[in-house]
Amino acid sequence: VEGFLRPGGKILHLDKMEVWKKAVDRARKENPDGYKNGGNVFGVGLLLGYLCLLHGKENGCIDAEFLAIDDEEYQHKRLVRYYKNSGFKVIKYVGE
Repeated sequence: VEGFLRPGGKILHLDKMEVWKKAVDRARKENPDGYKNGGNVFGVGLLLGYLCLLHGKENGCIDAEFLAIDDEEYQHKRLVRYYKNSGFKVIKYVGE
């Protein structure tokens, strides 16, 4: 996860969350009881994102910015949908 707390602006800015399938597969193999009812790359990424939101809130942030990079149409739509369901709103589409 990459991001920062904007100085003076009380805004949490999250740039990137990456979770590799190999890491999830290894964790599943090492902890078979921990993944009985699911556990996938996207779920882990969302969990990390929400932990970052909590960190921002605990440090006085009142706003948060997520970037949903449009490098693959399906993944971008999925990210935007999840962010909207989490209470975020689309501010601007940044094209090429």
